[in-house]
Amino acid sequence: MSGAQRHDMKRWRHPIDAGVHIERPAELIAAIANLDAVVGPDSFAVHIAGALGVPGVVFVPCGYPWYWAQAGGKPLWYPSFEVVAQERFGHWSEAIEQGGRKLEALLRASPSELG
Repeated sequence: MSGAQRHDMKRWRHPIDAGVHIERPAELIAAIANLDAVVGPDSFAVHIAGALGVPGVVFVPCGYPWYWAQAGGKPLWYPSFEVVAQERFGHWSEAIEQGGRKLEALLRASPSELG
């Protein structure tokens, strides 16, 4: 997160803002390379994770961008990721539940199962 997005975290009970320590893209790349998984919306960090082959779950709105197109349930560009698309505009609850199940499966899978 950056700029105004950081201010939104003030209302959270105990936020951990690791991004405040990351100043350059190379630092973000190094941090992501050491994670077990990445979860989030379509963002720079998610694209880095996908390019590095780090497993993850990306949440996209209905009518999502073309680059999250899938073949066999995996994104064409980032096969280490699972795509969870919103069913109806503005309704995320089902997507969040589905994403949680997909993340749990990713974390339980062995590295050879992740592709």
